[in-house]
Amino acid sequence: MRCWTVGAAMNEDHPNAFGYSRRGSIRVEDSVRLSRAILHCANRGLPRIEFLREISQVLLDFSDGDAIEVRLNDGDLHYRWVATRRPESAVSFDLVRWALSDDGIVVPAFRDTSDDLERLCRDVALQDFDAKQPYFTSNGSFWTGDTWESLSAETPGAQHAHAGSLCIGG
Repeated sequence: MRCWTVGAAMNEDHPNAFGYSRRGSIRVEDSVRLSRAILHCANRGLPRIEFLREISQVLLDFSDGDAIEVRLNDGDLHYRWVATRRPESAVSFDLVRWALSDDGIVVPAFRDTSDDLERLCRDVALQDFDAKQPYFTSNGSFWTGDTWESLSAETPGAQHAHAGSLCIGG
């Protein structure tokens, strides 16, 4: 099973999903606490939807985020899970048809790539980007602390994107 996340806004001092605060300090204890919370949920053998609901809450609490989106490929089944906390708590779970790459590989992005965020998701999933460009981590995840700010035109798939904080990883 492959999982991609599109995550949401975080407060300035809170560590992101990589264990770093925006000010650059490493918080190992926070990363360990997150890992343990995820493993605790995974080891309980919960049904998929209940597992995603609990993991979403763990990730929202950890990141102090407003919303999280998880995209899953499990064999021939492809899912999209969205959980929000503000303006109100809500969840949605959908079976979806993702795009196919030129090689026939399922890509966790919708086929219509006229949307900059979907194009960015596709580029990250296919590792079709220059990791030296702004907003990319050395492991190929995309991270920006403020999606209300325009992204650089140099960032693939994000020429016009405005989306709070955003993380896309695969």
